[in-house]
Amino acid sequence: MNKLALSLWTGMGGRNLIHAGIVKKLDLQFNLKIFSSFSRVLSKESMMSGDQISPSRRGLISKLYYIQYYALWFLHKPATQEKYIRRDREQNFLRYCILLIAGRFYAKFRGDKDFDWIRDNIYFFSATRLSCLDALFLSSTDCPEDQLLMYVAKKQNIRTIALVHSWDNLPSRGMLSTRPDRLLVWNESMKEQAKEFHSIPDNKITVVGVPQYEWYRSMSKNCEEDVFRKRNDIPLGKKVIVYTAASKRVFPDEEHFVEELRKYVTSKNDLAFILRLHPEERKKNYLDKYQDDPAVLISNPDNGFRANPTDDFGSKQSVIDFISLMKFSNVVINLASTITLDAILFDTPVICPSFNNKLSHNSWNAAAEWYKSSHFKEIAHSGAVPIVTSFEELTREIEKALSTPNLLAKERKELHNRMMPEMPTSQLICDAIEEVVGM
Repeated sequence: MNKLALSLWTGMGGRNLIHAGIVKKLDLQFNLKIFSSFSRVLSKESMMSGDQISPSRRGLISKLYYIQYYALWFLHKPATQEKYIRRDREQNFLRYCILLIAGRFYAKFRGDKDFDWIRDNIYFFSATRLSCLDALFLSSTDCPEDQLLMYVAKKQNIRTIALVHSWDNLPSRGMLSTRPDRLLVWNESMKEQAKEFHSIPDNKITVVGVPQYEWYRSMSKNCEEDVFRKRNDIPLGKKVIVYTAASKRVFPDEEHFVEELRKYVTSKNDLAFILRLHPEERKKNYLDKYQDDPAVLISNPDNGFRANPTDDFGSKQSVIDFISLMKFSNVVINLASTITLDAILFDTPVICPSFNNKLSHNSWNAAAEWYKSSHFKEIAHSGAVPIVTSFEELTREIEKALSTPNLLAKERKELHNRMMPEMPTSQLICDAIEEVVGM
């Protein structure tokens, strides 16, 4: 039986592969080894835990990350990166200049090579832990552990398969540590980004669909609206407005927006307001302010929704609660988030604000800037999601969606088919790995 290692670090990436049954399938199909913080819950001995990368090594990987970030900007200037480059230029001009020069040098030095002496010295890891392997499957392309392992495995002629775990990674995270033997992406748009930004040949990219959406669809069949309403104490006659919180860098003045939205929703007797917290940021602020407010229902995600490395991939109940929230709400509001796709998966109307209450519209992270991103352009141009420029326009679109929920159903369906095609994702992932292992 071929020996396959699975590199699994991020909360949401780990959760998707574990709960979707992909890890179990791989364990049956291969002699499976684990590089992961989840080894304890997977009943597997870990070949590496996160703390086995020394702080100094992690610091070097971080420095190279930023150089490769600027190298990608120098070569292709993805719109997703533009606002961050502008932030660096405005807030720390010296750092910006150093990284710009380093990025230009590195882009020319690296060229189209899979290996070089800079990466040889920074992505250093004991090859003995990899020597027994036939292949390595990485659940992301950008966390430090995956960057290191992908490069070292490729250097050792161990076949590598990498899953791009989020829709914004290819245009927003800089150059890959090296090119894998097979890259697994969600859709054709991401396939084009892999070819354009990372020079990965067409025959080394496989479209597999979205891992979490395969099992979201399956689990949603057992979600019932009356259970959702009872759990949240929402009477049957009330319609549900959900706002999903963003990170501070995306929406610095969000708390003012949330309060204004709360006042609007609670002024209507037929509406209920659910505030879905960000999995990592501002939780305490919102809980302190609203957990005793009967007009605000709090949806608090567990660590399974974190994008950053964690040793906790969350519970299935938390996912069921989230699926129910997306499926049975009447309107979902978010600022340029993946939540847009989560709601559209269930044909729920989505509205995205493109304005700020307190932040200048000239700021690098003004709300409107996020809709210019490379990965969000499919949504921005789809006509499926109103992107509103004032609170007055937001309330008009809410009322329109409540009175005519099927108004943009055709556009939502078309966007759904392009961005998250319904595919046997777990099987396609296993098939792609087996194909690469057998090469």
